[in-house]
Amino acid sequence: MRTHSIDYYSKRLLSPRSLVLDVHSLADYINAATAIRESYPKREVYFRGQASTAWEISSTAYREIEKETEKPFQRQLQELHEQLVDAVKHLHDTDLNQRKGVGLLAHLQHNGAKTNLIDYTKNPLVALWFACRERPGESGAVYYLEHDRKKTPEIQSEDSVKELFSDSGLRVFDPPNLNQRIVNQQGLFLFDVSGKINKDMHGKIMIDSAQKKSFCSILRIVGFRTAVFFRIWPV
Repeated sequence: MRTHSIDYYSKRLLSPRSLVLDVHSLADYINAATAIRESYPKREVYFRGQASTAWEISSTAYREIEKETEKPFQRQLQELHEQLVDAVKHLHDTDLNQRKGVGLLAHLQHNGAKTNLIDYTKNPLVALWFACRERPGESGAVYYLEHDRKKTPEIQSEDSVKELFSDSGLRVFDPPNLNQRIVNQQGLFLFDVSGKINKDMHGKIMIDSAQKKSFCSILRIVGFRTAVFFRIWPV
C-alpha cells in the first residue's frame, strides 16, 4: 500500500477540517504526526495513546473510585489526593518528603500511585507505543490536543491539593524532570477536577488492531520497552 505523504495529511486536516486520520504504516503515522504539528506552528501539541477506542480519557484516580461508585464526585477525588499526600508523610522517606504539592503527585503518579493527573506526551511515537502495547484484538487511537499557553492555565509544581482542585476547566502541568520515567516518556499531565477529558476536544489518529503487532515490533527495535517507561513505586 502506498505511503501517504505529509502533504496528504496536511490537506486532510485543512479541507475540510478533519480531526480523524487513518494510517496504514509507521511511515504514514510519522507523516500524519508531522502534519498535525505543522498545523499548529505557534502552539504545543500533546498526544495520548489508548489501546481501545472504547475507553474514555480519564485519570487513574477517577477509574479507581468508579469501581465503587457510578460517577466519582470532585470531593471524592480531592479526598483521595489528600489521603495520598498524608500517607507519604508517614513513610519517613527523605526523597518523597522533600517533594511538595503537584510535583509530589506527579512523581507518585509515575511510580504507580493513582492520581487525577492524566498522562500525555510531547512525543507521538511514545503515544503510539501506548496505543499498541495491549488489547491486540481491538483498534486503538492516538489522541492529540493543541495547547495555547495564553488560554490554558498552567499548574505550578508547588501548588497544593486544595489549589489544584480550586479551579475548574482544563489545565496543564508540564513538570520539570522529576524522575527518569517522565524524561523517558517526554511526559506532561492534563488535569480537570472532574477526572475526565472529553474525547471530542481531541483530534484522533486511528490505529487498526491488525497494525498493532508490527508497530510494536518496529518500536522495540528503537528502544521502546515496558522497562523504559514503567517503574512501580514500592508502597
